[in-house]
Amino acid sequence: MRLNSQVELDVTSLRVAKISTANPNFAQEVEAWKSGHVGQRVPKYFLLYIRIAGASQRGLSKLCIAKLPYVLVAPKAKPPVESKQDVQASRLLARINAGTTCYTDGNRSWKAVAKDVKKQILVKSVSHRNAQFTNNLKGPKRKGASAIGGTQQLDRCWHHLKRFVACNLKTKVKSQINAAILDKAFQFVWRYNASTQDATERLASL
Repeated sequence: MRLNSQVELDVTSLRVAKISTANPNFAQEVEAWKSGHVGQRVPKYFLLYIRIAGASQRGLSKLCIAKLPYVLVAPKAKPPVESKQDVQASRLLARINAGTTCYTDGNRSWKAVAKDVKKQILVKSVSHRNAQFTNNLKGPKRKGASAIGGTQQLDRCWHHLKRFVACNLKTKVKSQINAAILDKAFQFVWRYNASTQDATERLASL
């Protein structure tokens, strides 16, 4: 699926899991935490946010999501924000046509990666950190692009997606993240996109 014209970009967390430092399934992530926190005491457990990145074309039922790499944080630490490596790993910008205007919540990684891909993607941002969720954007804008910043459409998608991922699903199964959580997320995306497709397009997307 290709996205164009005006696209909102954002990241959300579906669940938070407690991960024991001794859990062998996350040994690589534990070592990554240790490498980034040399000299700090290793906690008995970590928190793992099950994160997905999303891109939604304004005005249309077009939504793409991607699972982000697992990152462990210590208890009481702030949730991880999307890094440049996360945005690159999502490959969402590869789905966006050149000349598109993208709207974000202020995270600078999207703009940095957009510059790297050299597709003339213009990134406009508001600042959630400053409690700014929508705003009239300053500076140049492309013909046909809105001057209203924010990720309101994608925020609504997140709300409905999280309701679709039933709360009765266990977060972990046999000391691993329950694969059904992401399966349900991708099921929601298929249904969301299929709502405006005819039968031929729906079959082609399978």
